[in-house]
Amino acid sequence: MPSKLFFAERVLHDICSAYYSHPHAWSQIGFGGPANPRGYVRMYFDRRDPWEAVEASPGDHDKARVENQHAR
Repeated sequence: MPSKLFFAERVLHDICSAYYSHPHAWSQIGFGGPANPRGYVRMYFDRRDPWEAVEASPGDHDKARVENQHAR
């Protein structure tokens, strides 16, 4: 196997797989991790699971604070 093909098909795949399998890399790309053990409850657009916090919009910090008191 030529070295260019070996690097492109094998080594690059292995390096990327090893890097992106670590939770620190997940945080860097904005991935919250797998849904284990609870799974995702609400699969609809723009809905939150009961344990997720509400994001505060500019000027709505008090409303978000009240809603976040109910998050588990």
